Amino acid sequence: MLNAWTKRIYQWRPTPAWWSIAFLIGVTASAACQPQAGGGTTTASAPASQQSQAAIEEYRRHEQQFIDAYKSKDFESARKHGEAIMKLRPDHMRTMYRLACVNSMLKKPDEVYWWLEKAIEHGFMDVDLLERDVNFAIIHDEARFREITGSLREKLGRNSAGGMVWRIRLPADYDANKPTPMIFALHAFVGNADVAIRQWETAADQMGCIIVAPQGPVEVDPGAYQWVGGGNDVYKVVDAALADARTKYNIDPKRQFLAGFSQGGWAAFQLLGRAPEQWCGLITISGRFEDRWKDMYKPESLTGKRVYLMTGEKDQYNAKSRSAQDSMTRAGAEVYLREYPGRGHGLPPDGVNEEIAAIEFVLNGTTPSRPPPAAPPASASQPASP
Repeated sequence: MLNAWTKRIYQWRPTPAWWSIAFLIGVTASAACQPQAGGGTTTASAPASQQSQAAIEEYRRHEQQFIDAYKSKDFESARKHGEAIMKLRPDHMRTMYRLACVNSMLKKPDEVYWWLEKAIEHGFMDVDLLERDVNFAIIHDEARFREITGSLREKLGRNSAGGMVWRIRLPADYDANKPTPMIFALHAFVGNADVAIRQWETAADQMGCIIVAPQGPVEVDPGAYQWVGGGNDVYKVVDAALADARTKYNIDPKRQFLAGFSQGGWAAFQLLGRAPEQWCGLITISGRFEDRWKDMYKPESLTGKRVYLMTGEKDQYNAKSRSAQDSMTRAGAEVYLREYPGRGHGLPPDGVNEEIAAIEFVLNGTTPSRPPPAAPPASASQPASP
């Protein structure tokens, strides 16, 4: 659910100045739902689902204090609260962008560029917002700023068409003469294509997989997207990304599979049902399976395919994963359900190794040799996407 301030922003089509303010102070609810560290399996920080409840509450307190300070134009206090958030969540892209903004208001250009470049490293791609953001008025005409925005536009242009965006990442040992397996990675709610790439890149390198990551067609906040409500645009960006990757790279059509986290899992379930012949299998992490899809998979339509479902014991969608297991098994798939004791909704403990185990199963039929790692004693569940 969006808070009242955010709803007012979405109902009103604002001026460029208001877009930048909206990004800074209007995304509290959605940012709390899922940090931009959705791909944090390759970083040192823990996602919200691995943090203690006290740490989550501390994050929310600093988030609100940042908003209050920014609204009152106390930019020094806003900076301090933003830096406190970064200590709790070192991969939180939107806080990086916010810190670039407040340092600009404090006329600290070196800090502006440092935080802005960190935000881009962690998935910020909204070059249109960046170019019209009044918070960066002091550097808009500088060569370094123009170089940053030009580089972003070039990156967007390489993998985009008609407003659709996707990312492609090759494994370190990619050989154009050798058919290569592909992970078609779907990001979670308020994620983006770059977040999905970061989530899977370490496991993909180890398993020698190309990653193709389309971006959800519905913008929730600048740099944050979703699949729900995308309608046929979901299929358009999926088809465009898949066609582009297969044209440019030597992808093994018998070893390309879907992988979705949270709302990305919700989308992946439907994509497999829509065109099962395109995929050799599916991996979901805390994915929501709808009861109305029980008959989506026709008898024998999934014969020969492998499905790996990851869910927390305390995940609100745990029963949905079991329903998916039943439906897909009836359709002929080999299904492995991996349940994490004490775990709520979110990425699994020991995320990279769990992702590697899932890929091993989908590609080779190898089941994990070790039991699922349990959640830390004080872990808290990450709220699910709407």
